[in-house]
Amino acid sequence: MVVATRLSRDCSAEIRLHTRESSVGSRAIMSAISGRRARTVLGYGQTRGFGWAGTLLAILVASLSLWLTGCAPQSKYMREVESPQQLQAPPNGALVVFIRPSKYAGLIIPTIMDGKGRYLGSAVAGSHFAIRVPPGEHLFISWGENTGVVLARVAAGHIYYVHVEMGMGAITARTHLVPIKPSMEEWQELPEWLADTTRLVPKQAKGQAYLDSKKRSVKDRIARAKDNLTEADPDELLEMTLAPTDGVHAPGGSPLEAAAAAPQPTAAEAPAPAAPARPAKPATTPPAYPKDKAALSKIAEAREQCQKGELTRAESLLLGIVKACGADCRPSTLAQAWMLVGVTRGKAGRSPSKVREAFNLALGLDAQVVLDTELATEETAAMFRVIARARQGQAQPSAAQPAAQ
Repeated sequence: MVVATRLSRDCSAEIRLHTRESSVGSRAIMSAISGRRARTVLGYGQTRGFGWAGTLLAILVASLSLWLTGCAPQSKYMREVESPQQLQAPPNGALVVFIRPSKYAGLIIPTIMDGKGRYLGSAVAGSHFAIRVPPGEHLFISWGENTGVVLARVAAGHIYYVHVEMGMGAITARTHLVPIKPSMEEWQELPEWLADTTRLVPKQAKGQAYLDSKKRSVKDRIARAKDNLTEADPDELLEMTLAPTDGVHAPGGSPLEAAAAAPQPTAAEAPAPAAPARPAKPATTPPAYPKDKAALSKIAEAREQCQKGELTRAESLLLGIVKACGADCRPSTLAQAWMLVGVTRGKAGRSPSKVREAFNLALGLDAQVVLDTELATEETAAMFRVIARARQGQAQPSAAQPAAQ
């Protein structure tokens, strides 16, 4: 038996099954409804000598083809932008663009929210959307069969990009949030991705109402996302992190339609009117980076080990610091740890690729990190300078900010 399928632009799949003695043709039409349900209409052709088994197989093949390739995906929580404008970051904030260029598993539309359970958007296949966020640290979480997460530290006036990538799961597709950085191959594909995908904006109130109806599940997802960060090894954590220097500096003076529906602070979160001056009270807010001080102390300890020639112990301690820090240490502190990892690897005669990897991670976290020239060998120091110069002069993709169409 041979099964042949053909997908057409109207989201129909034509299937023909052939055996030596019979053939059956059927046409299965599946149209996505809000990206969540599907309606199937079947018509039968010649069925001589071929019963329900063939028909059921035809349905299965058509359904699988449509699920894998995606077909006219829509979300009731998003709307299309009629005349997209050039992407620009607000001067006092950052713009984060979530882009899903592939139409693989198009009927699956993951929800994207932040670490406080606020709706950001829905990642429709073949689309992108942008949100405005204040400078600082943010968690971005995808809701699917699994829980994807990105730890973003963003700077004002910059645009950052996150690739929403779909993969095969046990029951439904798995969603992966991948920060796109200038050192990655995907960075060069951004212009084409942005040109080929549809600009959408979130229907904020409707999306937030959906999340509010699932408060317990939202809380569980946020906890899972934080666990994913805590349990990640140092290399995995860096892959899940957007550093301030990973964005394009593209400030704009006017609001964008692309980000017009981005979550804004609620009345409860908005700054209160200024009150009459009162004597200042001692600050009770916990530090933003509670593990930073301990990490710096351990980095100093690792440096002493490196000076003594205990290179394996020093590298192990430094990698342990990175893992223990998670999101609780300053980027500059993590950069210092990775810089010393590179220095230690260089002194130990490790492969140049391992040294470069550590230096790239350090400079990605803090472009101003200073090499420890007292410990670094001449060869290692030269490698650091080359990488630093290359990152400073790295060209940004010319079409990363598409012109209005």
